[in-house]
Amino acid sequence: MLRAGIPLSRALDALAQESTSVMKPVLDALRGDLRGGLAFSDALARHPRVFEPSFVQMVQVAEASGTLAEVLERLHAARKRMLSLRRKVVSALVYPGFVTIVALSALLFVMTAVLPQIKNAIAMSDSKGALIGLIAFSDFLFRWRLEIGLGVLVAVLLVVLAFRQEEVRERLGLLPGIRGLTQSVLMAELSGTLSLLLSNGVMLADCFRLMAPVLGSRQASSLILQMEQSLRRGEDFIGPVYGSLVMPPLFASLFRIGLETGRLDRSMEEAALIYSEKLDTTLQRFLLLIEPTIIVVVSLLVGLLVYSIFGALLTLNELVI
Repeated sequence: MLRAGIPLSRALDALAQESTSVMKPVLDALRGDLRGGLAFSDALARHPRVFEPSFVQMVQVAEASGTLAEVLERLHAARKRMLSLRRKVVSALVYPGFVTIVALSALLFVMTAVLPQIKNAIAMSDSKGALIGLIAFSDFLFRWRLEIGLGVLVAVLLVVLAFRQEEVRERLGLLPGIRGLTQSVLMAELSGTLSLLLSNGVMLADCFRLMAPVLGSRQASSLILQMEQSLRRGEDFIGPVYGSLVMPPLFASLFRIGLETGRLDRSMEEAALIYSEKLDTTLQRFLLLIEPTIIVVVSLLVGLLVYSIFGALLTLNELVI
């Protein structure tokens, strides 16, 4: 709308009229602040939970340079790219999770609804010890189903609460097989944000200061702040990256090349593309491995269970005959 020549206040009016989400009160507040003579960046800064400091800083620079429309367009494109990265990760986990839940539900149904109905018949047959143990386990599940269900619910809630802890997420992100995925997501977002800040005239030290609180990783934030302090002291601020577990050596190399050529924004943009492509490749490999693995494991479990049950029933039939 700004590129079409619509004033910022009227653009916010149009957005507020169309919005039916939780953003409507924020848009109304922004409209009021602008009409009260407040700068757009200052109005955004009053809503830190919605607009990150780096976003506000870029808008402030854009207001000073008269390039607000171009900067907001870049911010929109960057936000779409980051949301796309996160959706890819979530989408990659949805299907395996759905298949696992369905398979476990089917096994639970057989254990708690089917086996109790035929356990007396199976007990009369020449059943093997494994099947007798399976029936005993089925009886246990059926007898304590309410307590077990409550325990599972509590366990799920505890897992959800644990995942909200940044330290837990970071420790899980360092596990083999997961580290590459989380690192690609982090580096794609970090490189993209850094490129956007630099291309809009934000000084490098200020970029580090603005990015550190919003990275979602305490180790990465600590490293970025360390780089900022080294830069302000005039020391080598790239060296610590080479020995870091959070940032790979490739990022440090691209960063150093960008500094040497004076095109750090372009170098970071290229890094964001590299890590986005690496994330796509990692997710594809993950799906290629996890989907058939889940299907094979579930098929084996169901097959063994059905084989044991029908084997016992056939044995009983032979005894009757």
